[in-house]
Amino acid sequence: MNSPINSDTTPSKSFILILCTVIFLILGFIKQSPAFAEKAYVNDNLTITLRSGKGTQFAILRELRVGSAMEVLEVDNSSGYAKVRLENSGVEGWVLNRFITTETPARDLLIKSEASVNDLNSKLNLITNESESLQSSFVELTNNNQILELNYENLQTEFNQLLELSQDAIDLQERYTTLKAESENLSSQYSLVQQDLQNLESNNMQQWFLIGGGVLLLGIILGVILPHIRLPQKSSWKSSSSNW
Repeated sequence: MNSPINSDTTPSKSFILILCTVIFLILGFIKQSPAFAEKAYVNDNLTITLRSGKGTQFAILRELRVGSAMEVLEVDNSSGYAKVRLENSGVEGWVLNRFITTETPARDLLIKSEASVNDLNSKLNLITNESESLQSSFVELTNNNQILELNYENLQTEFNQLLELSQDAIDLQERYTTLKAESENLSSQYSLVQQDLQNLESNNMQQWFLIGGGVLLLGIILGVILPHIRLPQKSSWKSSSSNW
């Protein structure tokens, strides 16, 4: 009874042992090789070496300064080294894992911060210049507004004067119309008077013509009659006077 049981349990133990070995190997492989490449940087205040292998006995490929970016390809916890690929050149090698970090180094953050500050200062200067320009434009607009207000007051005064002149012009137009009517009336009266004068002169000329004609006729009559009238002699006049 015991022998069959042992024959059945032996394969089970072997299977468990193999399974544990496989799991151990998988875990070891996982520890040595990450599931995906991770970006890392050289720690602050350090200059590290990139070597061709996991140890100081291997050749130095590069000296990496603070902030050197790289891609982590593999991590060997037993040796403390990590296999990386440099981001700028693509060179692969090994570096000490404790000297790299996945966080952006403070030096790079400081540089970025300084760049951001410089950019903000540039924007601030630009805004300040724009503000000064706007202030200058505002002052100029204020002055122009004052000039426009003064011009408006002058135009208002001139407009009021024009209104007064226009009222005077209307009064003058009415006065002109009245005087024109009076002038036309006087002209008509003058024409009538002139016609009367012409008629009077014509009548006077007729009267003088008649008078002249009468005088001429009287003269002719006297000229005919007088020669036939005899005047008394002087002797007869004397005798008559002595009789008295």
